[in-house]
Amino acid sequence: MVRLLEDKKMLSAFRKRYRYLLIDEYQDTNGPQYEIVQRIAAKHRNVCAVGDDDQSIYGWRGADVTKILNFEKDFGESVIVRLETNYRSTTQIIEGANRVIRNNSSRHDKKLNSALGDGAQIKIVRLNDEEEEALHVVTEIENRVWERKARLRDFAVLFRTAVQPRLFEQQLRQRRVPYKLVGGMSFFDRKEVRDILSPCLRTFLRRTQNEDS
Repeated sequence: MVRLLEDKKMLSAFRKRYRYLLIDEYQDTNGPQYEIVQRIAAKHRNVCAVGDDDQSIYGWRGADVTKILNFEKDFGESVIVRLETNYRSTTQIIEGANRVIRNNSSRHDKKLNSALGDGAQIKIVRLNDEEEEALHVVTEIENRVWERKARLRDFAVLFRTAVQPRLFEQQLRQRRVPYKLVGGMSFFDRKEVRDILSPCLRTFLRRTQNEDS
C-alpha cells in the first residue's frame, strides 16, 4: 500500500476520496500504517486519531508508540481532547495502575478519574510460581464462599494469554468448583487432550469397578 501511494495519480485519487481520516487505537500504529496516513493526510490535514499511549502493548508485532507520542508534532494544528473518566474500574484500581505506568518516562501525562468511585483495596501477593498462584487463587475463592462473604458468581480471574487458564482449571476441577471459561476453549475440552485422557479415564473406572466387586 505504501508503494502504491508513490504513484502520483493514485495518491491524488486517495486524497480526493478520503478527505477525512478517523484512526482508532492509534497507539498500535506501525511504520507502514503511519506512512499511509501521512501521505493521504498531507494535503487536507483532516485527521482524528483516538488512542492511549499507556495501552501500547503490541510492539512485538511492529506497533510503534512514538507515533502517537509525536502526533502533536506531526499535526501541529491539532486539538487534543483528553478522555480521563474511566467507567470500568474503581478509584483504587486506577490509582494502582497509575503508580505502575508512571515509571514509563515516555508517555503523555494524564489524570484518570473513576466514575464508579471507591472500591476494595488492591491486594498484592508474591508467589513462587504459576502452580502456587493457581492454588492460592482457588483457595481464596473457596474460603470467601465458605465464609459467606461472596458467591462464586462474584469472582473473575483475568489472563493475559490463552495458555494461562490451564493450571487454574486444574485446581478448580480437583476441588469441584464450577466455573465458566470466557473467550477461549477449555484446555480439557481440546480434542487432543480428550483423546489422551479418555483411555486414562476408562482404566481408572475399570480399576474402581474391580475394587468395588
